[in-house]
Amino acid sequence: KATSVQVGEMEKELVDLQPVLIQSAAETEELSKQVQAKVPEVEAAKAVAAKDEAAANEKATSVQGIKTECESDLAEAIPILEDAIKALDTVKKADIDLVKSMKNPPAGVKQRLCRALRPNASRIWQKPFQFSKT
Repeated sequence: KATSVQVGEMEKELVDLQPVLIQSAAETEELSKQVQAKVPEVEAAKAVAAKDEAAANEKATSVQGIKTECESDLAEAIPILEDAIKALDTVKKADIDLVKSMKNPPAGVKQRLCRALRPNASRIWQKPFQFSKT
């Protein structure tokens, strides 16, 4: 008798839950339709993102090549710079006074001084070099 009562109660609950189940099924169906409607839009956005990613990867590869080249050039230039700094440490005031006293220093001296003191100068001296007092 207790079992038949429990079965009766469960059947009543099932009947009571039937409208909720129908409502949930309808909501699920509507949500599924909305998702299906957005799939083409999402696929198009996915294709654009893939294209952008490919372009970014290509650019990154190019930039990495430039970076590697710059690092190589820098590795080559740093020892030269360090040697130049060491060479400048050996220059004495008497050496500068000697060059200043020359009205027309030898071409090699002119050229090296122009490069050392005026790295952006495009011409070798056309008149005697004047040291600025700044």
